[in-house]
Amino acid sequence: MSLFESTDNVELQLFDDNDDETNGPNIRLNRNSATAADNDLLGRVIFSGDNDAQETIGMAEIRAASLDVTDGSEDGQLTVHVFIAGAETEEWRIEAGMYNPNATGAAQGTGTINAKGLFDDGNLTADFVFDRYFQEDVEYPTAVQVRNKMLSDDHFDPKTYAQHWKEYRRLPGMPDGDAVINGRAMMPIGELASRLLETCELQAIHIEELRCSIESLRADLVG
Repeated sequence: MSLFESTDNVELQLFDDNDDETNGPNIRLNRNSATAADNDLLGRVIFSGDNDAQETIGMAEIRAASLDVTDGSEDGQLTVHVFIAGAETEEWRIEAGMYNPNATGAAQGTGTINAKGLFDDGNLTADFVFDRYFQEDVEYPTAVQVRNKMLSDDHFDPKTYAQHWKEYRRLPGMPDGDAVINGRAMMPIGELASRLLETCELQAIHIEELRCSIESLRADLVG
């Protein structure tokens, strides 16, 4: 069966006038097989369009499969495919967890997401504190440069750094706890991860600075 519409009107609509809140229009794609087997493809929803050569391309696709057909322990799978650089690419799989096929470890369990990388505001978690400490000129994305400029020379001084957390009861760069609880300071998870990494690196520098000071004092005492 084919439906064709040359205008912007809707080609297919499903109506349900049942007042029951648990019901509504349903679409069921049912593969009724007498020899059901694991990994059977159950159906596909394909979104097609023409390229500039007037070739019809399935630009995006949703597929469903039965991973395990064992009675009482059935497992299903949903995959999302898109065309990238002229080739069909599987981007996501949903089964016992959601994951990208290129991520290490595949599905990690119900309610989890496994991906190759987490970007926040277009940037991966950045590592720039040591570059700043050694005064190395590294070109970072704009969002990282903004954060880098917020890092003052006082951050590298253990005494000044300690004065800050003693006075404000929080590490430099971290939001005020009361503001977070009351919704006045919302921080994206990517930025929070970057600031925690920044804190770890600053404290590593402080430890080395203190070690050098102790070694210097020891040398003076021995001398």
